[in-house]
Amino acid sequence: MPKRPLAPPFITKLDDFLLRNRPDTWTTRFHLVLWYWLLYTVALTTFYFVIPDNPLEDSNIGYWIAGQIILVIVGIVLWMIYLFRFNVFKSFGDLKPGDRIKTFAIYLITLFLLTGTVFIPPLIESYKTYVRFSPDQMIDDINEMNVLLGRINKVHISSKIEPDTIIVVDNGYIPPSTSDYLWDDSLGAYVRAPIYMNRDDLKWTLNESDSIVWINNDKLLRYTAPSLQFISSYRITDRYKDRLYSDFEIYNRVFDDSQSEEVSQLVRRYHNIADKYRSEDEDIYSYYLMDSLTDMRTVYNVGQVNAGIGNISSRFFRWEREEIAISVRVCYYISLFFAMSLFIFRHSTIKTFFLSILAAILITIITGIFLALGRSDEEGVLITAIVYYFIFLTIALAMSRYPTRTAVSGIALNLTVLLTPFIPILCTLLYHQMNRYDYYSYTYNPYDDYGYSETQRSLEYLHYVIAEIMGLVIMLILSETGYKWLFRRWYSAPEE
Repeated sequence: MPKRPLAPPFITKLDDFLLRNRPDTWTTRFHLVLWYWLLYTVALTTFYFVIPDNPLEDSNIGYWIAGQIILVIVGIVLWMIYLFRFNVFKSFGDLKPGDRIKTFAIYLITLFLLTGTVFIPPLIESYKTYVRFSPDQMIDDINEMNVLLGRINKVHISSKIEPDTIIVVDNGYIPPSTSDYLWDDSLGAYVRAPIYMNRDDLKWTLNESDSIVWINNDKLLRYTAPSLQFISSYRITDRYKDRLYSDFEIYNRVFDDSQSEEVSQLVRRYHNIADKYRSEDEDIYSYYLMDSLTDMRTVYNVGQVNAGIGNISSRFFRWEREEIAISVRVCYYISLFFAMSLFIFRHSTIKTFFLSILAAILITIITGIFLALGRSDEEGVLITAIVYYFIFLTIALAMSRYPTRTAVSGIALNLTVLLTPFIPILCTLLYHQMNRYDYYSYTYNPYDDYGYSETQRSLEYLHYVIAEIMGLVIMLILSETGYKWLFRRWYSAPEE
């Protein structure tokens, strides 16, 4: 019978080899964690592939993720039970060069793998949706359904687009609007009242309008088509949203005289497409369709179609580039924080470790109160965190010369180590916060590309990635050099 359940003979041999030759690596039990993690991942993946899932229905992935988080916590607790059974550092055992770097890296990788299993259920759910539907086909179907619904209800849609006259005011007085229409003596009829708008707010209007005609520098005509996007979803990301027909494009296709087709044929074509996306749920926003087109919800089931498309989109677009970056960062920072805590625990006394946690909580609460009372902004918060790091570092270095081991020096050392990998990213955030472009105070010019450009955003993002890598590299180097010496000197000194 194998020494450990479900473990093949080579795992047992590897365990014996590490125990005899690399005791510090053996205490991490990384080889066992990796093997059981592989078994668990295969079993979990198989299970989620087998259970049925309807992409048209609202996803219940949140419950699966919650259950997975509980299982991950149980796994981490079991790992730590084995981890705390023997400690080479506290036993003053033989530590080979590079053992601190290797041990910390093992902690980080192990925790990252364990926390990463939380994303297996949503990954499989998205894959199963991709097997049944295609994002490109869904976008084409949405466009076609909107045009068909527009043609079906053509008699209810005004063929004439009345422009709004906008008078631009240079940060001056804007008269209050009293009526949507005013009497024009020269025409002998009511006309749409002009809209007075501050020049700084004009940039938003230009983005949302279908067509703009400048009369002069202070006056323009704004043409906006009626809302004809009956089928859509806010969950569709920008990468695909640009391919959706705008209200103006739908309007042009609806009133294209070259297209002639019986309403019954249009209805039949619409239902052939809509039946693929109809859900048993109903999208709440469909209740706000215009009163004259209430058939959209009752006859054409727009609410159910929108609900189905929304549910599909939530599965499709949860793994866009930004979402992947956020998910990886969440896993990384959770793993890094607990790896740091574990590293500190393994090099400190139990009493000092928990006193460090208590001190960190109290410092955070007290500092937060003072920052709130002083109405501090983001720069103040970042500067405070960086200043705290250097205060802790100074105390730890100064008290390392003491002949005895004190709780204050241990707390300062623990908090210094905990903050170390975060200092480069905090400094980078502070730099960009102090030099960030003030978007809202921008003076508008119709010919300017206002705000942050895509190049600036990409450069800022690159700086953050470099800072995160630097923080991890600095921590790995110091774990084998400076921090190893400080911990050894502190732990070997007699207690005060």
